[in-house]
Amino acid sequence: MKRTLRTAVRHANQWLVFGVVLDVLMTPLGWLRHRPAFGSIITLWWQSHHKTAMTLVLVLTLVGCWLVLVLFFWGVEGLRWAMGRNDWDRK
Repeated sequence: MKRTLRTAVRHANQWLVFGVVLDVLMTPLGWLRHRPAFGSIITLWWQSHHKTAMTLVLVLTLVGCWLVLVLFFWGVEGLRWAMGRNDWDRK
């Protein structure tokens, strides 16, 4: 259980880093199409009168998305472990 959770956390972190890198790489393409950068989150934060509340909402949203990814990958890893634990019997 500990190993599957560690693997799930690693996969969730990789997915979040992949998403951020992809968003950063696609930003110039969005600028060419006259779209706001990063889904206009930076503009929303800059124009907000309650920057601490807006920052808290953004951080909690990021943590919530990370938690959903961890739970998803933990279920996938648990399923992979449960399906592969009896493979040595079938040889």
